[in-house]
Amino acid sequence: MVALNQAERAFQEAQSGATLGLSLIVGDPVKAQESCSDAWNALTRAREGGVIAATLAPVERQITECLDTLYTVKHPRAQLV
Repeated sequence: MVALNQAERAFQEAQSGATLGLSLIVGDPVKAQESCSDAWNALTRAREGGVIAATLAPVERQITECLDTLYTVKHPRAQLV
């Protein structure tokens, strides 16, 4: 039960970090990157602690959006040939 509590705390940390990171993208991109990186690490701990993927998915999308925006990653779009 202790591991689950640690996993839950890690998940909450990931949620908070993702939200903070997204809010800082424009005003303080350095802190946004730190926050989203920390959130990613917390998400990994939550996953390893047994939090199910369906619960983690929305937070993972937020973190990915934050980091993609910071690093201006352009995902290719599919084209019909």
